[in-house]
Amino acid sequence: AGDGDAEDDLEPVAADEFFPACAVSREPFASTWDGEEFVYPSAARVFVPRAADEALYHSSARDLAPDLERLARVQLAPLLGGLPHADAPLKYVVVTRLVLDAWAAEGRIEKRRLEEDADLVAVLLPPGGVPGQEGTRENGAK
Repeated sequence: AGDGDAEDDLEPVAADEFFPACAVSREPFASTWDGEEFVYPSAARVFVPRAADEALYHSSARDLAPDLERLARVQLAPLLGGLPHADAPLKYVVVTRLVLDAWAAEGRIEKRRLEEDADLVAVLLPPGGVPGQEGTRENGAK
């Protein structure tokens, strides 16, 4: 058991023209209509700071909308401010829940709300996490 623990509180991902498939595994996403929009029920949107994964950041990650990037930068500053390249824009990828779970099991996923009552967002951390932030990461292990 424990499968799916890492994403239970994340909202479904709206279908994304830039990510018809997982940015890591390349597995194509199946989309379904939720009554308002097409969503990927087996996917997760993950914010990627440059220091978390340089290769992913430069090869697959896409820019956030400017207003979302500004909000995320302010709200995530306590978490990410000590990382190398903290001034580099945040980007995002869409990955399968299996990839998200694998990252969570490695302690590389942090979930935060950017605004009160807003949906949780997942943030990819560097291997080993963020210095000074021990004990705050989701690791899926009990």
